[in-house]
Amino acid sequence: MRYSGDQQREHSLTASQTESVQIDESRQGAVDFLANTYQGMPLEFRAPSPSKFEVHPGELTEVTYTARNFTDQAGWVQAVHSIVPGLASQHVEVLQCFCFEQQKFEAGELRELTFASFIAPEMSPRHGAVSVSYTFFQLENPPEDQK
Repeated sequence: MRYSGDQQREHSLTASQTESVQIDESRQGAVDFLANTYQGMPLEFRAPSPSKFEVHPGELTEVTYTARNFTDQAGWVQAVHSIVPGLASQHVEVLQCFCFEQQKFEAGELRELTFASFIAPEMSPRHGAVSVSYTFFQLENPPEDQK
């Protein structure tokens, strides 16, 4: 799925569409993965290690973040991402992301969170390195369907 900076789903990519994407092996670019939590949030959130990858446009990149609720209480959270430079965001095809849904972390729970994407081959090389940054925010109330 392609996501813009405002987290709205623009369209879905089918398995056949992603298989037909041509990998441009003549080019390579850096992608940095960053992890943050909103100030004072009781969640430890870590980016993949290593956090920087060299990828070919069209090549599937799958990484795993980790998050741990270090309190003795369950809580709801939501991850929000940003992609820099902004013009590159329209060329980052997100296939799987923990940001798609609000999540409940049980007390002390440690979780691996998968992110899978590729850079569309039509992205201009002038955009340079791409940074994908996630910030977790604590939710005051559970989602309506979880009350």
